Amino acid sequence: FCPWVMGIEKLHEFHAWINTLHPKIKFTMNFAEDPTEGIEYLDTRVYIKDSLIHTTLYTKPSDTHAYLNPNSCHPKHVCTNIPQGVAKRIKRICSEESE
Repeated sequence: FCPWVMGIEKLHEFHAWINTLHPKIKFTMNFAEDPTEGIEYLDTRVYIKDSLIHTTLYTKPSDTHAYLNPNSCHPKHVCTNIPQGVAKRIKRICSEESE
């Protein structure tokens, strides 16, 4: 993830250049021309609002939100602490209370 302020043409030039550095490593690029739209990075959607960078939770369309079967052979505390862990992760990712 990297904020870019040098224009779209320079961004495409940089992307082309960085992909020439190693023959087997290629970088992908996602960008939004309108920064209020935001982009997805890992499990986070990053966007600009009121000239500030904000984040919110992003899940892929294929995500099933399935975590761990409670009947598995894990200790009971592992299964019971998953909701708390997920809630903590969401709270840390979201930059605004309303999300």
